[in-house]
Parts: sequence; structure tokens; C-alpha cells
Amino acid sequence: MQLLLSLLLAQLSSTAIYMNQVAFEADGPKTAIVEGTSSLAGTAFTLKRGTVVAATGVLSPATQLSDWKSGIYYYQARFDTVKTAGTYTLTTGSVTSGSFAIGKDSLVGMGLTKVLGFFNADRWVGADNVTKYDGGGTTYDMQGGWKDATGDVSKYLSHLSYANYMNPQQIPLSTWILAFTADRVPTLLKAKGIYTGMRAEALWGADYLVRSLDPSGYFYITVFDGWNVDSARNICAFTGSNGVRSANYQAAWREGAGLSIAALARVSTWGTGGAKTSAQYLAAAKTGYAHLISKAAGAYADDGKENILDDYCALLAATELYAATDSAPYLADARTRAALLALRVSDDGYFWSDDAKTRPFYHAVDAGIPLVALTRYLEIDTLQNSLVKDAVVRHLNYLTGITAKVANPFGYARQSFRYNSAIKEGFFIPHVNESGYWWQGENARLGSLASAAFYAGRFTGYRPDSAFGLSDSLLRYGLSQIDWILGKNPKDYCFMAGVGRKQAPGYYVTSNGEHPGGIVNGITGSNDKEDGTGIDYKVAADFPMNANYTVGPWLSWRWTEQWIPHAHWFLMSMATLRDEVRTGVKATPPPLAIASRSRNALHASFVRTPNRLEIRLASPSAHDAQFQISDVRGRILARATVRAGEYAATAILPVTREVLAVSGPEGCALVRP
Repeated sequence: MQLLLSLLLAQLSSTAIYMNQVAFEADGPKTAIVEGTSSLAGTAFTLKRGTVVAATGVLSPATQLSDWKSGIYYYQARFDTVKTAGTYTLTTGSVTSGSFAIGKDSLVGMGLTKVLGFFNADRWVGADNVTKYDGGGTTYDMQGGWKDATGDVSKYLSHLSYANYMNPQQIPLSTWILAFTADRVPTLLKAKGIYTGMRAEALWGADYLVRSLDPSGYFYITVFDGWNVDSARNICAFTGSNGVRSANYQAAWREGAGLSIAALARVSTWGTGGAKTSAQYLAAAKTGYAHLISKAAGAYADDGKENILDDYCALLAATELYAATDSAPYLADARTRAALLALRVSDDGYFWSDDAKTRPFYHAVDAGIPLVALTRYLEIDTLQNSLVKDAVVRHLNYLTGITAKVANPFGYARQSFRYNSAIKEGFFIPHVNESGYWWQGENARLGSLASAAFYAGRFTGYRPDSAFGLSDSLLRYGLSQIDWILGKNPKDYCFMAGVGRKQAPGYYVTSNGEHPGGIVNGITGSNDKEDGTGIDYKVAADFPMNANYTVGPWLSWRWTEQWIPHAHWFLMSMATLRDEVRTGVKATPPPLAIASRSRNALHASFVRTPNRLEIRLASPSAHDAQFQISDVRGRILARATVRAGEYAATAILPVTREVLAVSGPEGCALVRP
């Protein structure tokens, strides 16, 4: 009688089942969300493989997300214990899900294959002879690479440079991730028959990066057509939603140069090439790196200052160059950058974007890349300094903690951000930011955070008792982001083309076409709320053309456009989930002296309390390094020692606003707290 009543209640009030519409890993967590308008807690659900009942269970207690939908309750249906390979459906009341797969590598194998197919279909094939903006009539051979998005056939190392904190890593990171994937899951790739294809796609990207290197040593940031396929294509930079072009096309670390160097160095180790040779890849990486370190800090950056983006991009560059060459100066630089990045972790666990600690690091695309960069560094430096490891663990704890801080049945990754000069927390990025216009769906951010959770979580806390070597909390955190992309979201959309029961509507213009395996931008906060609250997925029909052409269907790009960062981060999440290289780092390198570049050899950051000042010093030495802090009159106020392998120390001073002199093995620097 109780079961019949439960089924009747479910028939009356359950309205939808939201779940990964494609595939689950046999050994992973498996959760669906049931939406209802009244209490369904304890209601039965049934999982069937064909017509055979594979499992039964009851729905969890209700949670609400009134900011997303009022009067709606969400319930979880968990079926983790089902591991038998097959095709399944889930039913509760009168509602039955679409079919989905469960099996070993069902998810990972699908993801690797589909995303590789997307990149192959998205190639720029044929000539691409372009001129520099305001640079005369000389043409440059920029063939190759990948077209950026459904409605954009430009090619980017990065863009949004004028906003300083928002650069997405585009073609270079695609290349690096394709190479990383080939290196980390070769057995699975060979079993799927796509190992050679994965390497070939990485080499396709590397060939383009070599062409993007100017003879002077800098990389070209963009080949841009103003979002108009009939317009001239230029090597240029651009600003704003109108795409105003400029000749500031020299890429800073954060503007694509750092990841170009990292990608080229990585593929150079294969000893094979595409249109270029492995020797040319390595030479280009070395040339680009030497060019940037010969410049002042902040060279080519729009504001002339380095920030967290430069740290993680330069860290990956130095790390991959050391991995490719065993050259000690690259390791010294990597140690310095790792320390600088680690010191940006706040007391709350998020990273600071800026040295002044006014802006948390939040990013709609590359939120997970600081942990990816730090983990990759830890793999090549067996001194394994505690400063970096501690930073990684603290940020992982922050990610899972902030996500679990509020009712969140979907497990969607939450974040800290600055909005109207205040630090806030929420699901989606605010619409007011340094770009003046750019915000969009965050599927790339979700893929990057899943990648970070899998990669960094396994390295810093390997669990041999887990099929994936991960803690349950990090595995669930990461897979929740993947499930969201594949359909477990309140819009009931699968955002990857060519799979799933209900495809997300695509962009109204398809100058580049829509490719199977491509992923659209996805869900945002409400279009009408600039603080990122609410929830939306808009399509072309939501923006009828107005009389003065300021509103039109093109505005649906924020949600509906396929974009390569979504694809490459999804690929990275698959590679790091099934990573076949779970141990093993380079042999312990020889001890190194302090890095020779004084601007990178010492970093001082400050924490002020009402009655004391903490100075945190970072140095890349493998030997003890002595520092002293003096006032400008030469009076010694404090001393500190950075111990070998630790790279950081803290000195305590009375509160002061005077200029201080910090001196050490590399000389003296003047700093102001």
C-alpha cells in the first residue's frame, strides 16, 4: 500500500528527470535529479537495463533553488552501486529518462573520441595569407590552426587582453591539452583507435604556433576578421564588443605566449612532426621564452603589469621547457613562478588575481588552470616544496567547500568574485567586469575545474583504494561538472553536439558550421541581472531585431555558440579522470642557485593586521637563502631564512608604511607594504 501511494504521488508531482544523458563510468558516482512541485522525498525510483530491473531506490530529501525556479523542489536519485555494462533508463512515477550507458570507459571513451572529432572537423584547411594591422602590405602565411567558434572563423592565441584579468587560453591550450591527452592515456587511445589521430591533431596545432612566431621572437596574438567572413583578416589585437583593431598583436605571457611555449616544448619531445619538425618546435619554444624573459616584467601586457594569469602561463612554459631539455635555468624559473602562484592563495582558499589583493581570481573559461599548472610543475620537480603542495590542497578544499556551502543539488561549481567593489560568492560570473561586455555560459570553466580536481586531487592525495585514485568528494565534484554539461541541468540540455537525448539549441549563424563533439557556451545567470544571480539559456528567438539594430539574434552567442575552450577542457577532464600516468616524476634535479633574473628571484607580499606586518618572501633556491629587511636609513628590522626546498618564509614586523629594503643573495629591492 505504501509503495502504491509513493508511486501515485510521483505521478502527480514529478515533472522532469535531469541527468547525464550520455554515459556514466561503471566505478564512478551516478546521480540523477528529479524535479517536482510537491514533496517526493522517499518516493521510489527504478533503474532498468532494457526490460530488466537493475536497481531500485528512493529519492533524497528535497532541496530548493528559489533563485533559479520558485516553487520547485529537487531530489537526488543515486545509483552508484550499478556497475554492469549496458544501456539503462530511470523511472520515477510516470516520468522515464532517456537511455544512457554505464560501463568502464563509457564516458571517457566517448569524450575522447567525440572531442577529437570536433577538432579535426574544426581545422582551418587551406591558405590563410594575412597582413599585419597597420603594418604595410607584407603577407604572412598563417594557415592551419582551428577556427574559434560557430560564428567566428578568426584564430586566437587569446583575446580580451585589454581587460587584463580575463584572457582565455585558446589555440595554444588546445594544442597542449591534445598533447597531454596523447601522453597520459595512450593505452585507452590505442584501444579506441585514435592515438595516432590525437597526436596528429596536437601537431596540427603546433605547426600553427610555429607560424605565429615572429622573426623578432614574439607570438602573434590573433588572426582576426572582425567577426565578418567578408572582411580582411589581420594579425592584430582588438578591444570591445565592436572589435576595434590595433597593432598591439605581440603576445604577453598571459596573451597566449606562455601556453604556446608550453605546447611547443611538450610536442618537441615526441621526436616527430607535422609540417614542422620536432627540432623546429623546440627552437620556437626556446626563442619565444628567451624573448619574453629579456623584456621587463609585464612586457606586452596592456596594463604593463604581471598578474596571476602571467604566473600560471609562464609556469607552464618553464615547466615544459625543463621537461623537454633538462636545462637547470628553466627549473629555476619554474620554481619561482610556482612560489609566486602559491603565495596568491588567500586565507579563504581562493587565489588573488592582483598583487594588491583586491580581486579574487575568477574566470569563465580557465578557472582550473592554476591547479593544473602547479600540479604539472610538481611532477617535474621532486624537491616537492611544501608551499606549493599546501596551496594546491587549500584551493581544492576551497573549491569543494564553497560548492557545498549552499543548497546545491546539481553540485554546480560555485565561485568567489568581485562585484561593485565587494567580494561575493555565487554560481555564475557577474556581467559587470573589466571587459565592458564579455560574459557567457561557463561550460569551459566547469571542464577546467573538473580537470583540476582530478589531476591535482590525485597527485596531492592519491587514494589507491579508489578506481580513479581520488577521494570521493573530489571525484563527485569533478563528475558533477561533466554531468551538467551532458544534461544534468535545470534546462535539460546536453551541451555537446551529436550525443544525448535533448540537444541545446545552437547559434543562429553557422559560418564555421556546428561540429559533432563541439560544446556550446551554456547556461548563465539571468540575462536581466548583472550580478550573476538567476539562471538563463537564451536562443536567437529571444532577441528579435529592433529598429536601430542594437538588438538582434546575434546576442544569443553568449549561450548557443560552440567554442574551442569548452571542447579542450572537456578533453582534459577525460584525460585526467582516466590518467594512466599516476606516479613517476623526473629524477631529482641537481641543486640550483638562485634564479639569475633578479625580477623573478625574489617576491615579497604583505599581510597587515592592526598591530603587526607580515612579509612573506619567496625565493626559488635549492639552498638556504638569508634575507634581511631594513628601513631606508639602514636599520635592520627583521631577518628571515628561506630553507632549501621550501622556497618561502615569513618575517614579522611592527606596522609600518615606510618603504622597506629587502636584501638577499640576489641584491636589494625596495618595496612598499
